[in-house]
Amino acid sequence: MDQAPNGGSKHESEHLVTDAHSGHVLLTTDYGKERAAGTEALDLIYPYDPEARALGTGFGGLLLIETALGATRASRILAGGPTSLIRTITPIDALVGATKNEILGGIARLIGDRRLTVRVRCRRRGRSVPSSTSIESEVGAFLASKGHRIDLANPQAIVNIDIIGGSAAISVRKPEDFVRKPRGCPIARSAKGEGEQRAPPERRIQESRVGRP
Repeated sequence: MDQAPNGGSKHESEHLVTDAHSGHVLLTTDYGKERAAGTEALDLIYPYDPEARALGTGFGGLLLIETALGATRASRILAGGPTSLIRTITPIDALVGATKNEILGGIARLIGDRRLTVRVRCRRRGRSVPSSTSIESEVGAFLASKGHRIDLANPQAIVNIDIIGGSAAISVRKPEDFVRKPRGCPIARSAKGEGEQRAPPERRIQESRVGRP
């Protein structure tokens, strides 16, 4: 899926400014609902990490949660909590530059010595790469050359790449780790009462953090 930037082309070659020691979760929402979706997400995360932040990406319908909880735990809290604006939840394993070499290097580090059946999926936002399909082809060929098998129907892992301007968010995870929430049908409250304590207004959403590192 390719998407043009929201508000001009200044984000084309810029990178997401994030804390490298934090976990990150990429969320999608309806266009124009980014701020409200960030508040919704932080209301669930705040009881466990009051320093968590919702970061703008410069692209409509897309935001990044940054938290000390780690991507896996934060994703599970968001998936199990009641929400109405969050559409998809993607735990991020690596944030690298949106170049072929950095993307392939990041994927190689994440997979390590494992041999997997995989499906490659890419979404492009901005124009730092020619197209999402070109990245899928390059990554698929690279993985096949390393002994992995492409399986579109029943893969052991999905290699997911989200191109966000000059950055690439990479995830190598089981298919069930990528969550799509029902529209207009909030999930029942998960264990431990996530979401009962609301984040204070000053922590609910940060201005866009797109910029050079």
